[in-house]
Amino acid sequence: MRAVWEWSLSRLPLAGMGGVWVIAASATFGVWGGVAVAMAVALAIVALPHLPETMELRIAHARPLQRRMSERFRTRLAEISGAAGLAQSPEIRVIDGAPNAFSIGDRRHCVILISRSLLELLSERHLIAVIAHEVAHVAAGDVRLIRFGEAMSRVTFAAAVLGLLTGAVTYMVTGEQMAPDWVYWFLALAPAATSLLQTALSRRREYAADARSVRLTGDPGALSQALARIQFANGIHLKDTIEEFAGVRGRSWMRTHPPVPDRIDRLQRMAGRN
Repeated sequence: MRAVWEWSLSRLPLAGMGGVWVIAASATFGVWGGVAVAMAVALAIVALPHLPETMELRIAHARPLQRRMSERFRTRLAEISGAAGLAQSPEIRVIDGAPNAFSIGDRRHCVILISRSLLELLSERHLIAVIAHEVAHVAAGDVRLIRFGEAMSRVTFAAAVLGLLTGAVTYMVTGEQMAPDWVYWFLALAPAATSLLQTALSRRREYAADARSVRLTGDPGALSQALARIQFANGIHLKDTIEEFAGVRGRSWMRTHPPVPDRIDRLQRMAGRN
């Protein structure tokens, strides 16, 4: 029963995004258009389509891991993968960029992509904690869930812009309004609504993955320390410095990931209980 509840709760933000699509389709194409979109969205939420794994690896420019890890690291990775229900240990690939890690695939086969800068930043103990977090995402089915939410948010933005531009051009050319005023207000607000729903989805799954990774490793301190190092390393990037100077940082309610200090605080409370 709990698994069904979690499954339903995790897809609730996607259903909210789908509701935005249904209203937009009903206003544009009528009732039957809304019904058709509702059926398509429901099917997509259940099936959760995703990009082929090879395409995602190509987009990320991922390369095989050249660094040789210790025997203890490989043993811990196998133990964590087995405890999470994965068919085999995840394949680790290396990417460029700021300290970061993310995963693709499913329980049968998954790939964890880790930036070279993160490999240089973390010890094997901290790296295991980060990988356990990504394994928790894979085991819970978050990879396809979050990717699909991101795709829905992008499509909503594109459709809203197209609808508003079409309405504006039609009015300038013919002098007639294609739809009632509320439709244009709805299209203008739809991207913000879907972004908030996507943020809610992503944040909930991040907190859940943190908790699951602690159960897998039994070491909440390692993940909290890894997050602190990643936060510090990312905070000294030029882009972040410019944003802070310009006053555009600090809007944490619009970030898809929870604030790192909040995640560290939760992990430290778990460490205290342990």
